[in-house]
Amino acid sequence: MELEDEIREKMKKYDLVLVYDDNWITRLLIFILKVFFPSLKYNPLAPIFGYNGEIYGIDKDRNLAEILVNGSYKTASVISSKIKSNRRRRKDLLIVLREYKVMWVVVKYFSTGIAGVLINMVFFVILFKILKIPDLISLVSAIEISIIITFLMNNYWVFSNRVYTRSIWWRMGAYHFTLIMGIFINVGTYWVLNRLGINYIIADFVGIVFASLWNFYITNAHVFFSKYQKIK
Repeated sequence: MELEDEIREKMKKYDLVLVYDDNWITRLLIFILKVFFPSLKYNPLAPIFGYNGEIYGIDKDRNLAEILVNGSYKTASVISSKIKSNRRRRKDLLIVLREYKVMWVVVKYFSTGIAGVLINMVFFVILFKILKIPDLISLVSAIEISIIITFLMNNYWVFSNRVYTRSIWWRMGAYHFTLIMGIFINVGTYWVLNRLGINYIIADFVGIVFASLWNFYITNAHVFFSKYQKIK
């Protein structure tokens, strides 16, 4: 009863009041989910929450993940409690993941990455071998062309269900920066591991993995950030 009273008291100031154990595991979960839902700030597995004057998770319930992903609130507060999550919350989260076709987004993202590699190689051959442009100029030009095309694929295909608050030019600049940093991560990882005596192929593979994880997270959670997403 004391918990309900505390929730109701907080709902006088906040649209949404969540009750969950705010520990490192919870923060890691939110960090991972932000890859797919950039605007997510709170734990969708909170077993009890207050929303628009009602308390859910005790006598009645509704889909918390949907509220958080849709951004259907302006202000929120967390009451840290050791109370455990429930099966309903996990089921609701899976429903939202399916509604937003998260796995399809992952498939489209990596398909775009593969397309980017092929585009890079094709334009490099065209510029260098056919048009006889110097190799370095051809390579840089091919890389830039592949970056622009993959950006457009991400913007209009992979993340087509997102509604943005930042301009397309900001996203394009951030996308360039992300990929350039990915190259540094790849090369830096290779250099460190190779100097430690690790086989060059393994060192390069690890570098590619780290760079890919960086690109995937930053691209999803920050470059193509959106306050809410449309379900198509």
